[in-house]
This record gives sequence, C-alpha cells and structure tokens, in this order.
Amino acid sequence: MRKLCLSEAHEFCHLHSFPQQYGTYYQDLYAHDESPEEFTKRLLWLAKCVYTIRLKSAPDKIIGSCMIYKGGKNRKDVYVGGTLLPEYRNRGIMVEAFNQMLEMAKYFYGVYEVKILLNSINDQVVQIMDKLGFRMDKKSSNTNVYSKILQQYIPRRTTNLLY
Repeated sequence: MRKLCLSEAHEFCHLHSFPQQYGTYYQDLYAHDESPEEFTKRLLWLAKCVYTIRLKSAPDKIIGSCMIYKGGKNRKDVYVGGTLLPEYRNRGIMVEAFNQMLEMAKYFYGVYEVKILLNSINDQVVQIMDKLGFRMDKKSSNTNVYSKILQQYIPRRTTNLLY
C-alpha cells in the first residue's frame, strides 16, 4: 500500500468505475460535476488516510484503494472503505489491506470502533467480514453496516487526530 497522491487522480478514479463490494465512500462523497483531480483533492482533504493498493511485483500499478474516513450522523463514526479491480478479487488482497487499515486505525489514530458500509452482500463478502472480525450492525434495503470494536486503550491526545 502507498499513500494516494494527487498525480494519481485519473487512475484512482478509474478504480471506481466498477461495482464496489467493500464500501460506498466513493458514491457518498462524489459530486458528479467534479474532475478526477478535484474529487481526489477533496477526498485527500476529508479523509485521514487514503491508500492505494499495489502488488509487490508491479508497484507502479494501482489495483485498489482503501481509506479511513468519518461518516454517519454528525460525522462521528469512523469507517473503513475500499475497492479492488475485478481481476484482483478473490485473492485475499482486500483482507490484507483492511487488516493493515484496522491496525492503523487502532494504533495510529486510537480508534475504539470502526464500521464498514457495504452496498453489495454475497457469501464471499460475509466471509470476509467474519475473517476481519466484523459483526452486522444495521441492515437496510440497499446497505448493510458492519462494525468491529478494536479494544484498544485510546490515549487522550490521539483521539483528537480524527476529530
């Protein structure tokens, strides 16, 4: 994984032209009249961390992305979201990326609970949520929210990083 740079805006936005499985942050934040550069700039400003997913064998090619961001009512909940190009799914790449994001949320940002908003549910996605330790929180007709308690002591000074 590598932090997203503004110079990668077109490649980053191309990721989101495929149906997503692992979160809806792109649809939630995208203003349809924005250019890829404008969207990427705003996303980098709004989110605490946005990372691109790359293979070790091809470090210059972006195959996915994941991020930690605030959402929900009054933007007080912490979410992780991500996407992966279809040809790289079913290889365990997203599980590995999300594990890294959860560790970052827990130790770097001091997050107690993290959520993920899913707009596509199938057996594979449910298995991934189970592997990652997420449990169903809320279910509606078009989205499902899963949550996970990270059970980490939160030092007072680090909680302000996300708020």
